[in-house]
Amino acid sequence: MATISNPQLTITTDPEQNAATLVATCDVDLTDFERNSMKLLGLQYTLECVVLNRDLQYEQTVFVYDAQSLPADLPVAHMVFEAATAMSDLHQHIFTRDELIAEFTLTNGETGSREIMRSAVVKADFVA
Repeated sequence: MATISNPQLTITTDPEQNAATLVATCDVDLTDFERNSMKLLGLQYTLECVVLNRDLQYEQTVFVYDAQSLPADLPVAHMVFEAATAMSDLHQHIFTRDELIAEFTLTNGETGSREIMRSAVVKADFVA
């Protein structure tokens, strides 16, 4: 099965504009069989990414990217999700820095099987 590796989340903030740029990246490794199935049989893999704000007891989705289809021509696809949003939309914690995680979900379009992988926690201060 195709596998996700190197999940990362980077956050750049501009407090004066109340803006944050979220960049989530990962690599997806495909076998020769999977690439051939994509080329010859139309098999599709879809990669979804959401950004979660983590608290001690729960996680809340704060941003959802549009899903992407994997290209069939590369053994390793470097996938990039990038978006700008208001810092205030990401801010959940009152007394501590927010802790965000990118969660990637890879779905096989034929079988519906999924692989989920998360990035490391990124701490950010979204107070404008």
